[in-house]
Amino acid sequence: MAKWVCLYAQYELDLDKRLQGEPGVQKGKFRDNLHGKVAKMTNTFTAVVHKEDNLYVAVCPEAGTVSQGESIEEAVKNLQEATELYLEEFPLKRSSRPFLTTFEVPASV
Repeated sequence: MAKWVCLYAQYELDLDKRLQGEPGVQKGKFRDNLHGKVAKMTNTFTAVVHKEDNLYVAVCPEAGTVSQGESIEEAVKNLQEATELYLEEFPLKRSSRPFLTTFEVPASV
């Protein structure tokens, strides 16, 4: 099965709306008319990673899921799995993607 990754949830939502009622199209899926394959759409989430002692901790702010691993890659992979399992039970409503910014606080003396 071909996977098509849409970078923006809004694009996916718009595509779902455009394809509703089309023959052979299920909610959350669309048909590749050139190849006749059904591709499942995916959502893109944010992973914020920091190190605690000897482990890397990964947090997904959109879902509120957290995981860890001995490497950054392992922490993110574990976070992806945890988020997938979480979303099976508690689907998220469509919302805008968070953005990252920074701010400063006075340093302790």
